[in-house]
Amino acid sequence: MDWHCGICPAEPCAAAGSGQRIAMGGEFTFARLGDVVDEALADLRDRAVRGWDSRSFVLFDEKIELPLLDLDYAAIRDFRDEAVS
Repeated sequence: MDWHCGICPAEPCAAAGSGQRIAMGGEFTFARLGDVVDEALADLRDRAVRGWDSRSFVLFDEKIELPLLDLDYAAIRDFRDEAVS
């Protein structure tokens, strides 16, 4: 398995993506803002989260298991790029 790291500032991307959804959806209302942000984040989760993986290591003779999200970094990058375009 590959060990690689991708970095994406989630909050600005979610805000920008939400702003685009609001613009496409017609008139802006603060009452709908929470729903739009939830939709944007659900879309990101659906596209980027592949599931869970785990890694282990030994520390002072104790095996430590770490649950790790298996993320599609290309999907995160695409979401970010769409949000800020």
